[in-house]
Amino acid sequence: MPPNPPASFAPSGPCDPPDPFGPPPRNVADARALIGAIEARLAARGLVLRPPPPEPTACCGRGCSGCVWQGYYAALLGWRDAARNLLFVKTGD
Repeated sequence: MPPNPPASFAPSGPCDPPDPFGPPPRNVADARALIGAIEARLAARGLVLRPPPPEPTACCGRGCSGCVWQGYYAALLGWRDAARNLLFVKTGD
């Protein structure tokens, strides 16, 4: 299990974002829900996309500038954009 992220990135409990393509995730629980929702949509349409970025394992928890969690969320948004392009451009939804 990775170390706990800084408090600003800590999971807040179960959360079901209404739209995985809406606002960016605010915490780990939101990120995991977003990934699950997108993977379900891709699977339902038989589409394949590279795996989402892995959660960081090297966070020191000191709230560093350029924290690994900031990089993770940036990479996750890039993955989400690729999924959106695949889902909505390829299927025309």
